[in-house]
Amino acid sequence: MMRYFYVLLLLCFFSTTLQSQDITLKKGSLNDSIAIAGTESTFSMYLPGSYNENSAGPVLFVFDPYGNASFAIRNFKLAANTFNMPVVALNAPISKLTDENIELFIKLHKSVFSIIPQSKELYFSGFSGGALFATTMAARINTAAGLILCGTNYEVVSKMNYLRNRDMPVIGLVGDEDFTFKSMESIHRFLTRKKIANDLIVYKGGHYWPTAGYLQQALEWIYVKRAITGKHPQHEIVTPTLYKKHYEYANDLVNNNELYLGEKAFTRVDKNYRGLFRIDSVRPVLDTIRKNKAFKKYKRGVTGASYDENNILNNFGALLEEDIANASFQNFAFWEEELERLNFYKKGTIHYKKKLKRIKGLLFHVCAESVPLYDVEESIDNLLFLHEFMIYIKPDYHKAYIELIKLYTKVGELDNALSSMEALLQNGYTDEDTLQLLPGISTLKGRPEFWDILNTYPLPENKKE
Repeated sequence: MMRYFYVLLLLCFFSTTLQSQDITLKKGSLNDSIAIAGTESTFSMYLPGSYNENSAGPVLFVFDPYGNASFAIRNFKLAANTFNMPVVALNAPISKLTDENIELFIKLHKSVFSIIPQSKELYFSGFSGGALFATTMAARINTAAGLILCGTNYEVVSKMNYLRNRDMPVIGLVGDEDFTFKSMESIHRFLTRKKIANDLIVYKGGHYWPTAGYLQQALEWIYVKRAITGKHPQHEIVTPTLYKKHYEYANDLVNNNELYLGEKAFTRVDKNYRGLFRIDSVRPVLDTIRKNKAFKKYKRGVTGASYDENNILNNFGALLEEDIANASFQNFAFWEEELERLNFYKKGTIHYKKKLKRIKGLLFHVCAESVPLYDVEESIDNLLFLHEFMIYIKPDYHKAYIELIKLYTKVGELDNALSSMEALLQNGYTDEDTLQLLPGISTLKGRPEFWDILNTYPLPENKKE
């Protein structure tokens, strides 16, 4: 069945007969909830202000694992306007590589190019689980011109063994506190060994979509790498001015004492621009950075802290998935002991503190990704375990407390519901309207402890009646 869809996918890209949709799109703003023919799904599209609907140009498909199209597109607007490139995203979660999702993408593709001219230059980007789907599409489409991977795991490399366009550049973006950090480094090494044009841009931050500046930078580097191959017309943006911009970005990092990231940025400049323009060599700058004692110390710290990290992440991920499936509340003691053992990282260097954030980030992510898999009527114990675990990892995660209040009230465990409510208010929650409208809240109001909690942690303009 999967092979059938791959064949169908390829056929759809060679189709030139398309049924035009009578849709008026606004330029310079997000066009939301556009129907995908033959489905109940919709997509969003951003058209740059200067987009020419009578001329075929590059198009970017973006995949968000949570189906938040407007959020996914938002940070691409800067790049879209720079490269005059429409950006398309589904209003539905799409991360799993299923027949249904592939068929949905086929129909999405047909719908998009029934509205705008057919493009022979497609770009793909995905975040987290969405990157796996983006990689699969980019690897199997002849017109794929570039791929941007954001904070994803090593599984994507299995989709790169059959690249139809081996000249397609791949740019990775990841935060240094993202639990996929080590995976993204491994993906970069894999692609380099396979001689696939690629780079990895590391920035300060955790597991979330990169900001607009980094996403624009990723597309800039794709165009630079396409120019290096000599097989594509050089984009007008690839000029000494762009070189200067990337040089200054690297230099700013160094001037801000971000020597480790600065060295990586200067290495990227040196590696990519040498064959394009007659430029001043950055080798002396790199030599100076690499001889710097602070740089050497930082690099040793990164290497030392990364020891056994992959093993910890893999083992913890597998164990937590098992505990979630079995709602193993009895294993909370194990997790408390393991995380307490790892808390000594807080007393270590900045590298160990980042490592601890990556480990906790993975555990939280596993829980967050699992919540939609369980039904409140059939799997309430699993949901209780998930939300209890999430607040253990992230005590200020208000959404989990809200869910616990509802779940505990539903099963009649009012003491636990009240404890969750108290913990919610202790952690700074102030939205009285939402709290007052929670299902079952009237039951809690019948307990004197409810009012004691509100008197201890009063909400703004609290209403007790």
